[in-house]
Amino acid sequence: MYNDQIGLIKLKEKRIIFAALYVLSIVISNVLVNYFGAVSIFGLFLPAGVFFASLTFTLRDFVQRYWGDMSSLFWILVASLITMSLNVKLAFASTLAFLVSEIIDWFVYKITKLPFYKRVIFSNLFSCPLDSFIFISLVFGFNIFHIIHFSLAKYVLSLFGLILILLVKKWDNRIVEEKYIS
Repeated sequence: MYNDQIGLIKLKEKRIIFAALYVLSIVISNVLVNYFGAVSIFGLFLPAGVFFASLTFTLRDFVQRYWGDMSSLFWILVASLITMSLNVKLAFASTLAFLVSEIIDWFVYKITKLPFYKRVIFSNLFSCPLDSFIFISLVFGFNIFHIIHFSLAKYVLSLFGLILILLVKKWDNRIVEEKYIS
C-alpha cells in the first residue's frame, strides 16, 4: 500500500510540474515577444520567445502523457488568458497558433505507435512549421523566410526537449527503484 502511494504522489508531482512548465513556457514566450518583438540571432529573424516556444511542443507531449488527451487545450486557454493581460493581438495569435498546431501535434503523437521520444520528435515535425506559419503571419506579417527561420530554430531548440525526456526517464526509473526497494 505504501509503495503505491509513493507512485501516486510522484504522478501528482509530475502532473503539476509539467502543467506549470507548459503554461510558463507559453506565457514567457509571449512576454518576450510582447516586450522585444523579433530579434536577429545569427542572421535569423526570430520572435524573442523562440527558446520557450520551442519547449512548448515537448512539454505538451508530457502534459498529454500525464493529464490525458484533451488537457493541453485547457492549459493553452489558461496561458492565453494570462497573455491577454499583456496584449490581446498577441494572445489571439498565440492561442490560434497553439490550438491549431497542438491539435496536429496531439493527433500525430496519438496515432504513432513509437517510443515516447520518437513520437515527440515526429509530432514536432508537423506542428512546429504550422505554429510558425500562423504565429509569424498574424504577429509580424507573412514572410516565408521568417517562417522558415522560426521553424528551423524550433527544431534545433527542441533538442532540449530530448534532454528533458531523458531526465524524466531517469526520474521514472528512480521511482520504480524506490517502489520496489523500500
